[in-house]
Amino acid sequence: FIPQLLNFLYSIPQLFKLVPCPKHRLPKYNAKTGRMEPSTTTTTTPEGTKERVNMTLINACLQIFGPLSEEVLCVVLLTFQ
Repeated sequence: FIPQLLNFLYSIPQLFKLVPCPKHRLPKYNAKTGRMEPSTTTTTTPEGTKERVNMTLINACLQIFGPLSEEVLCVVLLTFQ
C-alpha cells in the first residue's frame, strides 16, 4: 500500500497536468544493452527543448541505480515493497 501511495504522490505533477504527461510513462527497453531505461517526455519552451524523466517510482529507481535488466529491476522493486 505504501509504495502505491508514494508513487501517486510523486506522480501528482504529471497526473494533474502541472508538467507534461505522456500516455505511456513506463520505462523503455534498450535492445542494444538489454536493459530498462527511464522513459522521458520532451517539452518545448521559448528557451528550447527540455527533456524530463517521467514521474513514477519505477523511473525514479532507474535514475538512482542506472539502467537495469528487467529481472534486476523487478527484484529491486519487490524488495522495496
